[in-house]
Amino acid sequence: MAPWLQNSSTEVDERTFPIFAARQEQIIHALKSLTLMGVQEIGAVYASGREHTLYRQDLEGVAADLKLKLQTFRAEGNLSRLGQLLTARTPAILLFVGGTPELVQFTQGLEKQSRQRYVVALGRRSTCRP
Repeated sequence: MAPWLQNSSTEVDERTFPIFAARQEQIIHALKSLTLMGVQEIGAVYASGREHTLYRQDLEGVAADLKLKLQTFRAEGNLSRLGQLLTARTPAILLFVGGTPELVQFTQGLEKQSRQRYVVALGRRSTCRP
């Protein structure tokens, strides 16, 4: 297993294969699926500055191409607090860019709000070796 492998262009040996699509491909698929359902506005939550740096341009570009209004939220440490601080003007559908532990922290903050939210989480890229 190589959960740190996030980019399908990374060279791997013949015994290693990807389980999930690359993050960029997941972003494209998620946003296209949402627009097909009639979604016009989405929030992007980045679990860290690293995810923000790596994926912001891809996400903003795809959102612009699909004519989606995008609000960006970047965690500065406490993800639970970020979940609590979202306002009524925050989109109901949020695309979470980060790992599972961070997602858990973020949703713990969301559950304290009265407004229902939908969180679309991207899969973590992993590889398996036989």
